[in-house]
Amino acid sequence: MSPSPGGDEDLERRLGAVCGRAGNADGSVRVTATAHGALADLRLDRRAFELGPERLGAEIVRLTARAAADALRAELAELARLLPEPPCDRPVRTVDVEADDGSPAAGSTDAARRHPPRAS
Repeated sequence: MSPSPGGDEDLERRLGAVCGRAGNADGSVRVTATAHGALADLRLDRRAFELGPERLGAEIVRLTARAAADALRAELAELARLLPEPPCDRPVRTVDVEADDGSPAAGSTDAARRHPPRAS
């Protein structure tokens, strides 16, 4: 990776400032979260409490996950700016991950070729 403009401290500062935001449809619940899923800010107006404790809690969790995903995308975009251009036009080969039991993980691209279905 090439050195970042401004050095590592500048990169850490910029990445540390990345947050995602999300709110529900009526705007009564608004959250800000880091790329690591930490809730950085929570704003509730009086309408939010009409949801009741269980629904409000679920809404906060849902919105925090959405905000964290947005923050992660922004953080990855910031990091991608620092990467050099790929040396060729060939796609990068993906590596399949195995589950704990050694079987192919769900979504594995070539799992069927490597591990054909077993006869019953």
